[in-house]
Amino acid sequence: MISIVVSTFKRTNYLKEAIDSILNQTYKDIELIVVCVYGDKKVIRIVDSFKDKRIKKVIANYSCISYQKSLGFYSIGDSEYSMIFDSDDVMLEDSIENLYKFALDHKADLVYPNFYVSHENLKIKRTKECSKYSHKNLLKRCYITDTSFFKNETFNKYMPLVNRDKKNRFYRVWKQMSKDKCRIFNFPHPTFIYRQHKHNIHNNKYKSQKEFICARVGKNDEVKNWYGFLPKKGVKEINDNCFTLYFPDPSKFLKHYKLCEFKRIIIHWNSNNLEYVNSFCGMDNIYHITGDDSVLSYLKQRCLNNVFLFRDRDDFADYIKEERWK
Repeated sequence: MISIVVSTFKRTNYLKEAIDSILNQTYKDIELIVVCVYGDKKVIRIVDSFKDKRIKKVIANYSCISYQKSLGFYSIGDSEYSMIFDSDDVMLEDSIENLYKFALDHKADLVYPNFYVSHENLKIKRTKECSKYSHKNLLKRCYITDTSFFKNETFNKYMPLVNRDKKNRFYRVWKQMSKDKCRIFNFPHPTFIYRQHKHNIHNNKYKSQKEFICARVGKNDEVKNWYGFLPKKGVKEINDNCFTLYFPDPSKFLKHYKLCEFKRIIIHWNSNNLEYVNSFCGMDNIYHITGDDSVLSYLKQRCLNNVFLFRDRDDFADYIKEERWK
């Protein structure tokens, strides 16, 4: 048996088509695990409308793509191989059969496929050919998509990297599998259609904050200039587990996105954003940095935990790389 995990949230326009494409595969011995979000009634009704015993519905407490995928994997039954699939894409009808045969022939631990890129109406724009596998290339960027086919016996060893904290992406798994010299192959033919539309996750202004281990917050252009290579707005990954966020009012963001659940938040303070200091008193996971001695004194007077001073840009770069945290 082969397991397919699909996570979905408010994808009523595309979900039925995605599920149909999986259930209509030429390879029939599958289980489809659809992870819905509690309270997402329209999506749940769509899933319930399928009377196929191969579907297993799992309810998540909140919407977070990494969390939902992790929850799906903890729900996998007695299957030999598994794969992830997005709820707005369409699987080609012989994909599972071809990937399974390819994995057996190559004794593969992980197979990542090529795919078609389409408009919202599924009109094909181009074929996306993923890079040939090499560990060096994988360290530079993740060309292995989540929509990959992998052996459960191998993948289960790396489940702690996915973890139940729901804060890690699967890129960590692919990197570690590569480091451990697992058998990783590219399937050279497209197996699914990636649908581009305005609601794609990486078109959203803010990605799900539940996925981050670390966030840095800043307020204005003066703060942003210290980061140089980062964008002026949005989210930018610096390394494996560190992200930077910019927004006008850190205290409002704290309340809305529950930053207290992060492992670490790094706040760059200067004289222009001290009005928000009181919002962060008494939080052990907040790290406060500043390059201004007077601001440093003010932060310490407010009894903040984890206050640090940097002297110049090189000094600041050490904090960016997380080399100073003890």
